[in-house]
Amino acid sequence: MLAASVVIYTFGLPWLAVAADLDPGRAVAKGLLPFLVGDAVKLLLAATALPLAWRLVNGPSVRHR
Repeated sequence: MLAASVVIYTFGLPWLAVAADLDPGRAVAKGLLPFLVGDAVKLLLAATALPLAWRLVNGPSVRHR
């Protein structure tokens, strides 16, 4: 998920700068900074939910010796 966000910003910020006629610093201020907190929350929720989802799918862990 982090890699996907990096790819989106890598291509999206230059596109925003050209399309909106912004300098790179302004493009980062308008197209990256407002979304960092939300992206971090989304990443943490996904990182928490994935192990929980696997536990639900796999059921209770039974260890045989």
